[in-house]
Amino acid sequence: MELNICKIVLLGESEVGKTCIINRYLYNTFNSNYQPTIPLNHKEKIINNENFNLKLIFWDTAGQERFNAVSKMIYKNANIIILTYSINDRKSLEKLKEFWYQEVSDNTDYQSKILFLLLVLGLIGNKTDLMDKEEVSELEGRSFAKEIKAEFSLCSAKENIGINEYFEYLIQLYAEKKNIQNSFRNSNSALFNDFVVLEKSIKSNEYKKKKCCSN
Repeated sequence: MELNICKIVLLGESEVGKTCIINRYLYNTFNSNYQPTIPLNHKEKIINNENFNLKLIFWDTAGQERFNAVSKMIYKNANIIILTYSINDRKSLEKLKEFWYQEVSDNTDYQSKILFLLLVLGLIGNKTDLMDKEEVSELEGRSFAKEIKAEFSLCSAKENIGINEYFEYLIQLYAEKKNIQNSFRNSNSALFNDFVVLEKSIKSNEYKKKKCCSN
């Protein structure tokens, strides 16, 4: 069975726990001592089962905006993008809405990629172990996820709650989309050709809109 590459990128502010989430999933470890992430850091894992073979490449991005030009090179070609916030830090969610989501929207054509089974978008609220200090409710997180067509979950990297289940769900979802996409492509069906034409049309209209708005 062919080994497919799946690039997974976590985006969000510093100290929301992106590195801790990745380390918990990959190594089942947790380090409570905060260490700033270098601009780009990647880790890998291979999944083999009867349904698919995937090489997962996790990109852990620095949360500071000054590193964003470097991060763009990675998430433009990502297969799974996970917007990450901390439930005890309202500013981390607000920054997703004001900056990080807009970056994804502007630089990945994510709406058409979701439509054409090329991208899975996630939204995760970390640090449920700090529920007594909650500043963002689950309802608010779910509402934002619905608005941007993202797969939502809450988790705690510290207490190992919800991490494995969430990643397994997103990876399975991506694998299913990939299989559907491959089936369309291999069949050379009129439906797949229509998808290609429609995707080009969407991108053309998006370009015209940006060009118009920039004048």
